[in-house]
Amino acid sequence: MASLSAKGASKRWCSAQENVKSIFNAFAVHDDQLDADWDGLPETVLCDRRVYQRFAHYLLHTHRIANGENMGERLSGGTPANYLSIAINLAADKFKAVGSDATKRFFNCLDTSSTSDEIKWLRGLKANMKREIMERARDAGDQFDTSEGARW
Repeated sequence: MASLSAKGASKRWCSAQENVKSIFNAFAVHDDQLDADWDGLPETVLCDRRVYQRFAHYLLHTHRIANGENMGERLSGGTPANYLSIAINLAADKFKAVGSDATKRFFNCLDTSSTSDEIKWLRGLKANMKREIMERARDAGDQFDTSEGARW
């Protein structure tokens, strides 16, 4: 009999996690401060704000979709922020329970009811990502409001 877990295990969730690890590994190749892939990076690296700030930049500026109908395009909408959250959650799975006090504080960024500096940092980073995506879409001439006008 399978045991219950707080961690999701659906095929789609597992696929998303593997996709984010793959993207992070591609980022690690481009980042001159990382010397290993996801599985080889220590707690001090995967629990460092600066790594996720550089990863966010990579998601917005360097990464291109590898396959499918949007192959070769940049990530858009909420996808980059979602990928960032998945990466931090993956690090939490590895280190939150066994990490140092600093690591445990870092993961306060995942507590949406918190008012800690960590959650403020993550919210700010995601807001900046969203703003940049919206500016890029605006500059490309994308329509934001496709709703119809009033009919009366």
